Amino acid sequence: MPRIQQYSTDTTITGGDKLVGNDAADNSTKLFQISDIGLHFAKQGNGTGYQYNYGGKYTSASIASGNIEYEVDPTAPSQFGWANIQKIAVSNIIQNGTDVSGIYSLLTDQIIKITDISGDGVTSYAVYEVTNIADVTGGKLISVTLLTASGTPSEANVVLAPFGIVRAEDINAVTTSDIIDNLLSQETLKVLSAKQGYVLKGLIDGINAILTSNDASLDTLQEVVDYIKANNASIVSLNTTMATKEDKVAGKGLSTEDFTSALLAKLNSIATNAEVNVQSNWNEADNTNDAFIQNKPAITSPSTTLTVSGTTNEVEVTGGAQDLSANRTWTVGLPNDVTIASDLTVGDSIQLSNAQGSTPTFDNGIYFSTESGNDTLHFRYDDKDLSIDYLTEVLSTGILNGGELSVANGTQFTIAAGDGIINDINKASGSDPHPEIKKISWAQQTITVSNLDSSNTQQLNSWIYIDVNGAVQQQATAFTDAQKRNNITIGSAIHSEGVLKFVKTFPITAYDNTSQINEFANIFGPLKKSGHKVTANGANLSINRAAGVAFALGRNYATDPENPSTVSDSAKTQCVIHRYYRNNSGGFILDDGPSGNGYTVLDPTKYDNGSGTLQNVTSTKFAAQRLFYFPGTPNIVVSYYGHNVYDSIIDAEKEYILEDFLEAENTSDQAIYIGAIIMKGDASAINNAAQAKILTAGAFRGLASVDLGGVSASASLGDLQDVNIASIANNQIIRYNSSNARWENVALPAGISLTDISVGSEGSPSGDGSLAYNNSTGVFTYTPPALSSFIDGSGTANALPKFSDSDTLADSSISESGQIIDINTTGALRVPDGTTAQRPGSAVAGMFRYNTTDNQFEGYTTEWGAIAGGGGSSTITRDSFSGNGSTTAFTLSSAISDEVNTQVYIDGVYQSKLNYSIAGNVVTFSTAPHTGTNNVEVINVAAVTVDATSGLNKNTFTGNGSTTGFTLSAAPASEDLTFVFIQGVYQEKSTYVVSGSTITFSTAPQNNYTIEVMHLGAVNIQQTSYLEYDAFTGTGSQTAFTLVNGNPTDEKFTMVFIQGVYQEKSTYSLSGKVVTFTTAPDSGYTLEIMSVGSGGLTTNPTTRPTVGVISSNTTAVANSVYVLTANLTLTLPANPTIGDSIKVSNRSGVATCVLGANNKKIMGAAANLTLDTATASFELIYSGVDQGWVIIGQ
Repeated sequence: MPRIQQYSTDTTITGGDKLVGNDAADNSTKLFQISDIGLHFAKQGNGTGYQYNYGGKYTSASIASGNIEYEVDPTAPSQFGWANIQKIAVSNIIQNGTDVSGIYSLLTDQIIKITDISGDGVTSYAVYEVTNIADVTGGKLISVTLLTASGTPSEANVVLAPFGIVRAEDINAVTTSDIIDNLLSQETLKVLSAKQGYVLKGLIDGINAILTSNDASLDTLQEVVDYIKANNASIVSLNTTMATKEDKVAGKGLSTEDFTSALLAKLNSIATNAEVNVQSNWNEADNTNDAFIQNKPAITSPSTTLTVSGTTNEVEVTGGAQDLSANRTWTVGLPNDVTIASDLTVGDSIQLSNAQGSTPTFDNGIYFSTESGNDTLHFRYDDKDLSIDYLTEVLSTGILNGGELSVANGTQFTIAAGDGIINDINKASGSDPHPEIKKISWAQQTITVSNLDSSNTQQLNSWIYIDVNGAVQQQATAFTDAQKRNNITIGSAIHSEGVLKFVKTFPITAYDNTSQINEFANIFGPLKKSGHKVTANGANLSINRAAGVAFALGRNYATDPENPSTVSDSAKTQCVIHRYYRNNSGGFILDDGPSGNGYTVLDPTKYDNGSGTLQNVTSTKFAAQRLFYFPGTPNIVVSYYGHNVYDSIIDAEKEYILEDFLEAENTSDQAIYIGAIIMKGDASAINNAAQAKILTAGAFRGLASVDLGGVSASASLGDLQDVNIASIANNQIIRYNSSNARWENVALPAGISLTDISVGSEGSPSGDGSLAYNNSTGVFTYTPPALSSFIDGSGTANALPKFSDSDTLADSSISESGQIIDINTTGALRVPDGTTAQRPGSAVAGMFRYNTTDNQFEGYTTEWGAIAGGGGSSTITRDSFSGNGSTTAFTLSSAISDEVNTQVYIDGVYQSKLNYSIAGNVVTFSTAPHTGTNNVEVINVAAVTVDATSGLNKNTFTGNGSTTGFTLSAAPASEDLTFVFIQGVYQEKSTYVVSGSTITFSTAPQNNYTIEVMHLGAVNIQQTSYLEYDAFTGTGSQTAFTLVNGNPTDEKFTMVFIQGVYQEKSTYSLSGKVVTFTTAPDSGYTLEIMSVGSGGLTTNPTTRPTVGVISSNTTAVANSVYVLTANLTLTLPANPTIGDSIKVSNRSGVATCVLGANNKKIMGAAANLTLDTATASFELIYSGVDQGWVIIGQ
């Protein structure tokens, strides 16, 4: 057998060739085909090729160990193909477990070959250039660009061969056909031969030889280029000059006086024998003569006429055809009706002279007409007529520019130059408005404050404005509405004690009013107009939303541009819920469900404690979620998780509004509030009243109604929070169970039952009396006390006389020194009565009778007086204090139950009740009274009942500058019961004294000053319902005002203040409950009327309003007074009757106290009322089911 080395060598190797070898499996000799051997190495790796398992298309950011995956062009018709492979993902670990991650970096910008190992690797392969290598989890992602390819790959049989032999034709390598041996060829896809490179080298060598000259500054190519650039201008100029040079002519030289060709031509043009300065002659007829004038014009004969013509409706000419024998005149102008065929440009202005008596028929023009004596410009367009008055009437009077105020010195201010407009609407009854816009301007000027008063320590204002003439004006009172319409308001100068302290500029602007209104509307955000009521979807946790209408600026523009801000939405059954809660960093987390599709149910199991992680609501607790809706997005409702948990639905409803709740920006700016829902932690059915309660929203971001405490009068016992009623049966009792803290109904203990108890006949009087129960019979027996030792008919001392039914006691007296008889009966005790003349002749202190002359009770101490007598203690308390400019709270000598009964004066000027508040015996001013001595006086009329004819007296006098004493019509009961006004200014008690019926002033009132003294006689300080307070606001035209609270019977029982200034009785009259002023109070001015009713005399009233000073949630009782001292809810009575009254004084210092409607209406609205004024005092009267509780006075 020949040796292997003796066989011939085959230099043409194919895949079908075979090799002899040893099989490792059984150690036998076998043939191995070369294609199979290649496939084996491709699969197992041989140090140059790396085999991977095909893992399919690459779709994620990771690659499994040992895998190779291909990312293909998803838009290709046949996705898998050599040309469609864009990226190759390879594992760091190859199939045999070797880590080859370090090899991949070598592939950057290299060329790789991918072979289809299902064939022979020759006819199915692709060659790529690597453009980028990126890290992915477990391997690399290699971006490739296809260079060449052959065949079509089998998807599961490809292998990466980064270091295999790649043929030139596989990668588009250069071949001899690609080489050109022509330096001048313009082929774009050929490469230059080495021969031509040699030619280029020769050229370069030549250039270098030039650069090796002795000129050191030009020994580089760059230096040559730089020199040419630096001298380019000179080179260009030289070239230009050289181009124009004359060639040298033989026999001619060059000098500065050489004769030019131009001069030669000029000389050549002069004719022979030509003369100089020859004058022309009009009459010269010889055309050969130098004076002959050629081309003379023909002169027009005087008989020739000239006509100037016009064009109809454009130019009008008068004068006709005229000859030229003399000066002529034509008149050229525009006709009455002008037609412009094209554009018209006017350099100055256009004036319309003639008013139109009727609406013209033309379109797209302007005209004016006279209407109600006013010229009005009109615009005609598209057969429509627009008056400019319709546009100008909406302009606001106000400032346009400048006008800033500044302090010049202690008495003067400076106003900057400026301008503005005043819009005189010019509206007369029965005619349209014809606004007159007046442009007003003024120069900068420095002006002295007009109302400086060195003796006045109060903070005063001088109100500054510009009038229609452009003059700066001042006044001591605030601007009225009429002044704001007819003047340009600027601001005010604030001063005291004659010194200007500071100025404030706060004009009304004449521009951008619409934007300001929009800004005001945006404060409230989107609002619910109607509908959008939330209801339970059923016995589940889904909700339905009713159809509704909302107001949101611009939200409906795309749908209906004519109604851009009113959005109408249809109802939605089973709303899609998006859940919001806080993220602990000032923002919010939106949970919009799986894939952003939202939820169909609410989540009662969680609440938001602000930590960013929702907390569990246990099965025994409740939480309240707020609901919002985006108008125009009918499916979605946003639910904010509650911020707290509560023990019951009632507790949650009362307290959840106190949670520190803030909205995310998207709901506060874009959504309306549609209500809240309270759910138990394990709730499964919203329609189950024990598990959930839906609270409906009102128009603003509040509820239409809410239960803030109390139980309806129609509620059952089991409705109480701490009562459990079950299995009701006869003869049960309510017993407290301490184990669950509840009252429960249980059967009576064994022994007796209610049916076993009866009452026997009354026993005979015996001893002190008794009530006995017989256990055997179950009978109660009452034995009255024996009174024989206390009552007899003999007049025994210490015993009462005994009367029979027919006995009377006439002309007798019963007295027992130091003893009190307590009469308790449904009848009445009649006291002695009679006229004033019939009073006892020798009266002693302690007498009490009814005066039929005055129709009131009276008593005697040192003299007779109404109720308590004239010698009793003061019926009106007065406290005075000294202000220091910083103290705001002052303690009174006694507590005040009702702020209505107080009058406060500073320096004699009455203070509006809006300027202070009272809690108990402390009065607190919003601004500290200025420094002074006893300049603060507080008077408390402790509520009086007086006789209409004699209890309150009024005297008027006129000062003369010297008289200090004046005699009153009656003696006041006390100096504290006097009210003295000079020129309408209240006088402090320290400025006068009262002795009997004489009042004496420390300083004589000035000449012609009006003095008014009101004083009370003996009064009864027993009722709190007769001193009343009414407040109104002047309109500038209204003179009559009907009192709501007060019911005085006489003008002298009233005190009237306008802007805190007392009004003399001569300035108004009283008829019934109507106060009529002789001059209407100015618009915006505050009117306060204190009045005393004459409801009769009561010694010990049995019906007095209950006064409650409360600091926590309370249910009101009808006909009571409540003083609120904390942030709370006062729930109104559940079953009021018409005429029931509730008086409220808010002294809590906050503007968030709430009046609970308790299923009734307040001011016609079925909603709670928030007291948004921290010092509000008012009275509510129940008027019936239509309007409910109405506010009748503040």
